[in-house]
Amino acid sequence: MEFVASLPSKSGIVFDYSLPPGLMNEEQRIGHERLARRVAALGEPWLTYFEPTPLAGELLRLGFELI
Repeated sequence: MEFVASLPSKSGIVFDYSLPPGLMNEEQRIGHERLARRVAALGEPWLTYFEPTPLAGELLRLGFELI
């Protein structure tokens, strides 16, 4: 995350992320596991998960103004 903080003032960042599977209901976990297997087979394994509230707090701490 510190790399993000080093970006020039007024920079923006856009990324996709997933909730940790432990926060998903059973149906969501099943769908997520299927998708995770597909993208891993394409060479893009899911490595990182974020919870929305702590993620927003961290981005605000890093100086982002609009989440």
